[in-house]
Amino acid sequence: MNKLQTTLACSAALTAAFASFSVSAGVSEAEAAKLGNELTMIGAERAGNADGTIPEWEGANFWTDQEKSYTYKEIDKMSKEKQAELLLGRIKDEKPLFTITAENVDQYADKLSEGHKAMFKKFPDSYKMHVYQSARGTFFPAKIEEETKKNATRASLVGTDSMTGAEIGFPFPIPTSGAEPIWNHKTKYRGDAVIRYNDQAIVKTDGTFKLTQVVEDVLFTYANLSGGQVDGILLYYLQTDLGSSGTRTLVHETADQAKDKRNAWLYNKGFGRLKRAPNVGYDNPSQTSDGEQFNDQVDMINGALDRYNWKLLGKREMYVAHNSGKINS
Repeated sequence: MNKLQTTLACSAALTAAFASFSVSAGVSEAEAAKLGNELTMIGAERAGNADGTIPEWEGANFWTDQEKSYTYKEIDKMSKEKQAELLLGRIKDEKPLFTITAENVDQYADKLSEGHKAMFKKFPDSYKMHVYQSARGTFFPAKIEEETKKNATRASLVGTDSMTGAEIGFPFPIPTSGAEPIWNHKTKYRGDAVIRYNDQAIVKTDGTFKLTQVVEDVLFTYANLSGGQVDGILLYYLQTDLGSSGTRTLVHETADQAKDKRNAWLYNKGFGRLKRAPNVGYDNPSQTSDGEQFNDQVDMINGALDRYNWKLLGKREMYVAHNSGKINS
């Protein structure tokens, strides 16, 4: 489902870049006071847009008291279909406002990403986008929001990869440099831990494919509400290939990638031991992907940012995938 949202645009140039040692410090107290007022607690525009296509942010008020009362354990016991309905709330039965196809794409070009435009050119007969009325119900635990407001004045970023002063919440709710929104993405709240069962299809041009199955165990030490913080570490990640190779990849993701870089280890049945894997990063192929996916593409972007040029371009309205509970189920 695609919704019209206001997004923060960043530019990542794939040219070879030298390290920038500019320092971006926290914003002023007066600027931070906008959080929870004209801005949401994590820095989004609270108000809707002039023509009403983007509504005012509702936060937790988007759901009924009964829907908000469910615990994580109760939700975990629900079927995928029931979880999808809960996530969508009152919009679960909504129909698309309109559909964008290759025939009418020019009408909406100003609100499409370059990737969307490329898809319409590559698959003019089959690619389409169903656009629904926007619904803005995203919110985070109170502790995350409280610490995010504090981070606005205390967090800083040296160059692109050395974050200091931030605790638990989003580090840069009012970003002042191009790399800061990416750090917000890298450190976002996702619960204390997660196990993901991931099926990946490596599809060839003739339509044949190879299916790989992996299990990913992640312990988040940043944005952890159970007191699991570890100095200098953002998360611990373990990927296990369920196929014949049995490859395991262990990653300790650091908060200061300019100093400590990423610590990674690899186990493979072929060599029968665990060894350091310094190439688990940047544009090196990720395990189990047959060279079709690179390490820094995982979760949109991850790892060190120093090989890119980051520039804060401002805000624009775009159609983005959101409230996608049904397809995720």
